[in-house]
Amino acid sequence: MTHEMETTIDFMNNSAKAAGMGASYLPIIEKGIKDGEREILLPPAWKEYPKEKAVMLWEPKVSEQEKYPGRYNFGFLATLAVENKEPIKQYFSIFKLTGANLEQSKALLEGRSVVISDWDNKNGKRKDIIASLDLNKTPKEGENYPVNRIPLADLRVGTLYSKEDVVAPQDKKDLQLKQLQDGEKIDVTLRKYVNKVAEYYDASLQLNIRHDEKGIRLEMTVRDDQGKILRQPSIEPKQATTQTLGMVVGMDTEKAVPENVLKLMKLNKGAEGDGTKRTIPPAKKTPTRA
Repeated sequence: MTHEMETTIDFMNNSAKAAGMGASYLPIIEKGIKDGEREILLPPAWKEYPKEKAVMLWEPKVSEQEKYPGRYNFGFLATLAVENKEPIKQYFSIFKLTGANLEQSKALLEGRSVVISDWDNKNGKRKDIIASLDLNKTPKEGENYPVNRIPLADLRVGTLYSKEDVVAPQDKKDLQLKQLQDGEKIDVTLRKYVNKVAEYYDASLQLNIRHDEKGIRLEMTVRDDQGKILRQPSIEPKQATTQTLGMVVGMDTEKAVPENVLKLMKLNKGAEGDGTKRTIPPAKKTPTRA
């Protein structure tokens, strides 16, 4: 094995770890690259969410770059299926160990705004961005949903959070700020003064990227304990972009995924598939975290 091939295998293995899939794919990746395969389909992973009546399916693959033979890319097709709803899909790439991981892909497919790592080609280094999928736009054939991207350095997420008078110790506030950046909806106790008398009430906060005719901006939705929107303060970023990438298709998972998952995914269990030969064993029920 050449040094270049060894480096490539190690980098693809680390890419799988960055996605949250652990090191279990290393033997398959190593064999595929050694054999000169242009496309290496890896065992799918899935996770069920009983309370949400939902399931996530992740179908990873390693593919050789067309312009640079011998170099490979790692990515995965993520599918979110919720009972009584049409499954939605998005292909995510891990580039130079940056990009959305498994759990972040679920949050993005749910319409949440999440802080993820990204690669800055201009400056040649990693950076954090707040990203969301524009699920209101129907992707064209062979494309993903557009991705809204705002550099985190261009924003002060804490500014939005501090606009609310949250009643909590500082260590809990720090945790809540991180949870907001992870795309979570957080429950808080807010304080307001009426005639100089403090009043307290329960509410929830959640970050969201708004993309409309006015442009792209980051806002925080404040809801009362009944779910009613009270206000949506926002920040106008200096730089924001929307990117649409091609969808990578051709996955065949029916032999590796349980019947109940296939049913929720609305896949035809009796279909012939796309002809891809699968000689690898089924994935575990939940992916191994790095």
